[in-house]
Formats: sequence, structure tokens, C-alpha cells
Amino acid sequence: MRVLVSIPHYFREDPQSAYGSGRMKASARASSLAMALHGLLDLENEASSLVDFRRENGRLAANSVPDLRFEIVVCTLGDNHLMETLAPDLRARVHHQPALCPPEKLGFIAQQILANNMGNSFDFYGIMEDDVLISDRYFFDKLAYFSNDTNKVLFPNRFEIEEHRPNRKLYVDGPYGYVSNPEFEHLLNDRRSCDLAWAGGLVRLQKVVNSHAGCFFLSREQMRFYRAAPAFGDHVTQYVSALESAMTFGVMRTFDVYKPARENADFLEIRHLGVRHLVGPGQA
Repeated sequence: MRVLVSIPHYFREDPQSAYGSGRMKASARASSLAMALHGLLDLENEASSLVDFRRENGRLAANSVPDLRFEIVVCTLGDNHLMETLAPDLRARVHHQPALCPPEKLGFIAQQILANNMGNSFDFYGIMEDDVLISDRYFFDKLAYFSNDTNKVLFPNRFEIEEHRPNRKLYVDGPYGYVSNPEFEHLLNDRRSCDLAWAGGLVRLQKVVNSHAGCFFLSREQMRFYRAAPAFGDHVTQYVSALESAMTFGVMRTFDVYKPARENADFLEIRHLGVRHLVGPGQA
């Protein structure tokens, strides 16, 4: 399975910023970027092992390697990035593509990178924020299983954890009130759900008020349909902000977007490499 991932990456330190791209220290933001990239590449490699006491520093491969191969493009603006902090071996696996646009439009440039590579026949096309981590080795198998219906797209639930309490999760994209906007109010009032057969049981999937997940991934057929849809190129930004709009709003307006319901929220999830929601914006 070949996956193209486009990552908009911007950093310019600004303590007043509402986003980690300004609020976080450069060292913390660089660590998040490296973790996000390693998270993808470790899914395609033999990253797990078993200690072999029969020989010094012995290791045996553990867990079957998923059939995955990533092509990663990181798009940046000017000098406002932390690409130079990446280890050489990590940089060698990443395509660095500078862009010319206002910072708030960088997510839309990341989408255009996907559209420009439709001829390369990837199985999935996706964009990710630069501070999210996929650690589920079956993440793309689950997406492939659901994407048989090209009209429906499955988004993960994004969560935060405290390092010393890793099972205390906070899913950070919960429902909230929007100012009435006739252009997309009908999208927010659609509360449909469906059940997905998985591993001998049923997983409940739900259309939710807040579809944002810090990423999206579309199958080849879905990406082809999205590229031709009016919502792809219009750069509408009123869904929370330009960042959330680029990641979420166009897909929302083109497909039926589902997430795993609260009772099985961890069926498909992605970690936000920050704790702003968990501990509060003044302490993150």
C-alpha cells in the first residue's frame, strides 16, 4: 500500500499564538515534527523487536511489517520552519517543498501537492498537521476497509495524553457551538451513524459536529473525486480558522465524514503531540 502524505509545517515563535506553530518553544516543536515523521516511517519498517538473550545485544524481529510505503512531502514558507533540526537519515526520506503563500494558506498548498501527484497511483492521499502521531499499525488497513464506499470518509479521533499517565486520554475535537452559517449549517446537523463489522464485532461510526482531526486520508478514487469537486479549490476558511478549514472543511463539504463514536473512540485515533487541551492553554 503506497501512501502520499503532505505535511504543512510552519514555525515562528510567538507567545501570543493560539497554535503550537508559534506558542511552543523551537526545541519542543522540532521534537514533535521528528516524532510525527518517525511515526509514519516506523510503520513501514521493522521497528519492533524482541530481546534475544542467547547473544550479546541480540534482537529478533517482532510484529509483521505492514505492507506500507510512504512518500512524505513537507511544505514550508521561507525560513519559518525547523527542517534543519531533523537528523540526516530522516531528512533523506522527506521531500522538502518551499511554498509562496500567506501562512494561513499553507494547508491548501499541501492539498494541491496531493492533486499534483494523482498520476503516481498512490493508494491513499493525505495531509497531516506537523504535530500528530500515528502509532496504530492497522490504521491504513482500517481506512481501506471502510473506503469501499467512496461517498464516506473515516476520520480518526485526535487525542492528548500526559506522558506519566498514558492511558488517561482526552479526545480534543469534541462538539461545540458554531455561529449560525447557512452555507454549512446542514453539515453540522446531520447526526447519522452506521455500524462497521470488524474483528467479529461491530464498531459504531458517527457523523459529528466537529469533524476536525488534524489530518485526512482519501483513497485514490476519493481523491480523484475530491480534486474535481467545487470545494477543493475554493479555499474557504470560515470553518473555525484557515488551518481547520484546509484540513477538514473541503472534505466535509464533499463526502459524508464519520468518526468512531465515543464508546469505541480508539478504533481509529491519532495523537496530538501537545497537551494544550489536557492541561489548559496557559500551561502547555
